Amino acid sequence: MISSAFHLGANPPLVGLVMRPQREHNDTLKNIRATGEYTLNNVLPDWYKQAHQTSASYPSGTSEFDACGFEPYYSEGFSAPFVKQSTVRIGLKLRQMMDVELNGTTIVIGEIVRIVAEDALVGEDGTIDHAKAATMTVAGLDAYFRPQPLGRLAYAKPGTEPREISMH
Repeated sequence: MISSAFHLGANPPLVGLVMRPQREHNDTLKNIRATGEYTLNNVLPDWYKQAHQTSASYPSGTSEFDACGFEPYYSEGFSAPFVKQSTVRIGLKLRQMMDVELNGTTIVIGEIVRIVAEDALVGEDGTIDHAKAATMTVAGLDAYFRPQPLGRLAYAKPGTEPREISMH
């Protein structure tokens, strides 16, 4: 479970993750370094407790998929497993890792190279309807919510008023 993910840029499409302080048994970070590929998968309401459990400190070699009841899903040509129980699956290629000396965390920056989602969840402009996808959000370390869309706004420019655009 990653609770600190952030948009870092659109061209190329970059996403940053803050990974907890390094430990000998942090297989996720080791796997990302070794393979250069990893996935982000949305969490659904029926699975948020199991997703939360993936943040436990399992011993090295223990599969979080097995320990928490998730099934891996593989997409041809991509080595890292996606979560079968997700409706939005994002495949990323490692672009950079930055160690944060202040607290021992690592910022992992990846480029989105694959998105696996049902066509019905993707708008004409490529945006994903996360309410329809049943994507959960997390605040802090342990509070989970269902998002409710308020609206989408056009790209902000000086001297223009915020303008709503179509949700899909």
